[in-house]
This record gives sequence, structure tokens and C-alpha cells, in this order.
Amino acid sequence: MILDLNKFIKEEQVIWTELETLLDRFQNDAGLTLDIEAIKRFHYLYQRSSADLAKLMGFSARQEVRVYLESIVGKAFTQIHETRRSKKRFSIFQWLFTTFPFTFRKHILAFWFAAAVLMAGCLFGAGAIVFDKDSKPALMPFSHLMQDPAERVAKEETQKKDNIAGKKSSFASHLISNNTRVSFFVFSLGITWGIGTILVLFANGVFLGATVADYVLAGQTKFLIGWILPHGSVELPAIILASQAGFILANAMIGWGKPVSFKTRLRKVSHDLFTIMGGVCLMLLWAGFVEAFLSQYHEPFISYNLKILFGAVQLILLIIFLSASGKKILKKRLGHKSKVIGQKTNALTITTPEGVIFPLLLAGPVTRFLAWVIDWICIVAIVSFATKFINIFQIISQDFSQGVYMLFYFFISFSYAILTEWFWNGQTLGKRLLKLRVMDVQGLQLKLGQVVIRNLLRAVDGFPFLYMVGGIATLVSKNGQRIGDIAANTIVIISPRINQPELNQILSDKFNSFKQFPRLCARLRQKISPNLADIALQALLRRNRFTPESRINVFQNIAGHFKEIVPFPQQATEGISDEQYIRNAVEILFNSDGNSPV
Repeated sequence: MILDLNKFIKEEQVIWTELETLLDRFQNDAGLTLDIEAIKRFHYLYQRSSADLAKLMGFSARQEVRVYLESIVGKAFTQIHETRRSKKRFSIFQWLFTTFPFTFRKHILAFWFAAAVLMAGCLFGAGAIVFDKDSKPALMPFSHLMQDPAERVAKEETQKKDNIAGKKSSFASHLISNNTRVSFFVFSLGITWGIGTILVLFANGVFLGATVADYVLAGQTKFLIGWILPHGSVELPAIILASQAGFILANAMIGWGKPVSFKTRLRKVSHDLFTIMGGVCLMLLWAGFVEAFLSQYHEPFISYNLKILFGAVQLILLIIFLSASGKKILKKRLGHKSKVIGQKTNALTITTPEGVIFPLLLAGPVTRFLAWVIDWICIVAIVSFATKFINIFQIISQDFSQGVYMLFYFFISFSYAILTEWFWNGQTLGKRLLKLRVMDVQGLQLKLGQVVIRNLLRAVDGFPFLYMVGGIATLVSKNGQRIGDIAANTIVIISPRINQPELNQILSDKFNSFKQFPRLCARLRQKISPNLADIALQALLRRNRFTPESRINVFQNIAGHFKEIVPFPQQATEGISDEQYIRNAVEILFNSDGNSPV
């Protein structure tokens, strides 16, 4: 049976247009809510459009119409079939005092392993200084540590001028951004099965151990503790926590022979990684200000005993917080089974509960990289533009202006993609220009947690440079997902704007001689298969793309098949070309009344 496409579209086009208009409202207003009558109407429009799409799949139809319907049905599916319950509104208080410490204790073995690696490095560095003082140049991380500790202490204690006066804000900003970069680097090295995390953590332990041993041997223990403890009581645990996250990631990478896919393992720990690294950022933020405004001041400015007391109390409170806070949290996990089918392909196929199947065209690594380049240019442009306004803070002080600049740059670098993808429904500016969009792998709405997780793991995908890990992951993963996408259960699709197709492209202004033989026209409808009818229709739509020679051959072959199945008499075919023969036949097949074109 052949569908009367023209009559079908004429009847259903109003429905499709209304649904598309409503979907545009959803896209332009993320907070749009509908009353009960509007919801019922939306659901009716979706069901009817789904039925239309299902009907077109069983009949010959123009590809443009089917693609258009797949587009609007897919978008409506995202809104209609969001069955995941939204969690209660995010509470920073609950996250900080419940979720974060609980997550830390949940992976306590990884924390102790990280602490053991750091301690091993400390013992190695301290031993090297004790038994081989000539190794000091190779062990000390900073040039100011190369001088004799006693000389440095004497110089600091007789210093009458505040060396960082007017620079505290910029110094704190520098410490925060630098320590955060180091923490994310240690965390991202978990992608190397934890080997890189171990090496970097051990090396930092060597530096720390060598410094401690050098000052202790010089009899400057009190100065050392008063210098390091105020900020180190938070900064060092934060570095260990970042390493803990790296080892959690490494554990998910290795799998240890568990009959669970890497994708499932990574998704299982993704929220924990986000929680731990979020806590690390807050800890380093505090430690940076403590180091700039307290740790760098020694006697006679600030008593060593007071600084040691501050650091000790801070460390005790941190231990109590991590070990006791949030013990009553309930561990809840929601599992979702995807209805995605198919193997490695450039399209992801979604099956709706209505039985309608539509594809999502996956974006390739090259297109995604170009979008990232555009976004990187945007970040640089935003920071450069904002610098003009940030310089206004120089009225207060040069130091304050520099501090604001560094914090702003750090914020934009981490939040640009998160904010744009959330408020623009899965698109950054680069993705918008290249017609890309981030979606949930099941075709459902993108959640804020998914946006945060996929962008948090950019530190891993960007390792070692230019997104090499992420690029390799998109090439080998089933759905072209980088590590962040696998953890967040998201995909990046090509989302071009698809308009309603023009349906009169094959309008014939010539007399159709076939219509003189209604019985043969009826037989043509009965005998011609949908596939052959669709081939003929597509050949007409693409006729201008053929070379003159191939155009003649294509229509000659198709016309030959038509003539074998239903031959028309000579008076109906005399004087017309094979192309006109197919045009006449297609008009009969797709237009039952003969008065309006397909």
C-alpha cells in the first residue's frame, strides 16, 4: 500500500507546527511550566506526531519529511519521557557537612594509601638530607629553601618591613590557583592507572621531607611548625584528598577483573569524584588565605605559639569533621537502563515507549575539538574584556586588583562550560556555532549534575595536552564519548536546525498522460513496492546533483523497472523521456487526487 503523502501532510502539518512552536518555547525558556490543559495538549501533539512518524516508516515517503518528524519527536521525547525524579534542591550546607565527609569515609582506603605514599616520600627526602647533605640542591623545590635555615630565620625575625604588604590578595589568589591546578593534576593522573598520581605524590613528599629535615637539623623546629602548620594542616590533607580521588579513578580504570564495564564503573564513582574535588577546592581556598595572611608572618609580628595553636586547633577540627560529620546519610543509588540499541556507529538509536525509533547523529572528535577551540577563544576574550573593568580596583590597591583578576580567570576557566551548557540546554557558544548539543545518553533532559561532572573531568580528558585522552576515548568508545561523557552518561550530538521541507519541489507543470488510464494508475499503486516508489522519488529530488550522463542512466534504469511491472500503452508514453515517465508515475503514486503536487 502506498501512502497519499500530499493529503497526509496537509492534514498533519498543523499538528507538527504547533508541536515545534511549543518545543521552541521549552528551548528558549528553561524554566517554562505549563498548566494541566497545556500539558495534555502537549502530550497529545507528541503522541500524534509519533504516530505520524511510525506511519511514515511503513510507507514510501520523502526523506526530508521523515527527518523533520524525527527531529521534533526526538525533542518532544526529551520533555515527555523524563521519568527520573529530580532530587531535592541542592543544599550547600548539607553537601558540605554530610555528603562530602561521608564520601571521604566511603573511600577511606584510597585516602590512607595516598597518605602512605606521601609519607614514604617524606621519609625518603628526610633520609637523603640526613645522610647526604650534598643532595639538598636536587631535593629543594624552591630557591629560597636553598639558604641555611638558621640564616633565613634570623633574617625573617629581624625583618621590620612587611614584604608582602599590598600583595596579600594577589599572593593568596596565586596560591589558591596554583594549588588547585596541582590538585587537579594529581587527580587527573589517575587516568594512568594511578601510576602518575603515585609519582607526583611521592615527589611532593620528598620535597616536604627534605625541607622538614633541613630545618629540624638546623634547630629551627619551632619556626618550621609555626610556618607550615597554619596552612599546611588544611593544604596537605587537601592534596591527599585529591590523590584519593585520583586513586578512585584509577580503581575504576583497572576494574580488577570485575565483570562490569569501564563505563559502568566510571559512572558509579563520578559523583564521588565531583564531591571530593569540590571539597578539595574549598579547603585550598581557605588554606591560600591563611598562608597569605598568617603563615608568612613570624615573630615578632605574630607569636609562634599562637600560630601553632591555630594550626593545631584547625587540624583537630578537620579530623573531627571528616571522621564524624554526616554519619546519618543514607546511601541511595538510582539505576537507569538505557533503551539504546546498536553497535559502534555515528548515530545513536533511541526507541520510545510508543515504539517509534529515531536516530541521534553523534558528533565526531574533530568537530568537538573545533568547538572547544572556539570556546577557548571565548574564555580568553571574556578575561581580556573583563580586565579593563578589573583594573578599576587599582583605585583600592594594585594588589587587590591582581587578586580579583586571578580569581576571575580561575572562575571563568572552570565555570564557562558548566554555565553555558546548563542555561543553553547543552550548548556552549562553540557548540552552537557548529550545531552540536550535549544530551543524556537516553535522550532525556540534561541534569545539572551531569553538566558539572562532564566538565569537572575535563582535567582528565585534557591530559597530557590538547585533549589527547578525551580524543582517544571518543574514537574507541561505542557512542563517541570522552571520559567526562562516560562518567556523566552524556553524549554530544549534531543538532542542525531542521525546517519543514518544501513539498512542491517536484511539481510538474506538464500534462500527465498516465491519468488517461485510471485502471493502469490503480494497478501502478498496487504493484509498485514502497521501496521502489521511494527510490524514484529520491531520484527526482536529487536529479540536479547528477551529471548529464548519469542522470540519463539513472532514470533509464528506474523507468525500465516501472515498465516491466505496469506497462502503459504507447499513446501514454510516446514523446516523453524516461525522467518524465518517472515524474508522471511518482505523481500518480504520491498524489491520489491529482490536483496538488507532492
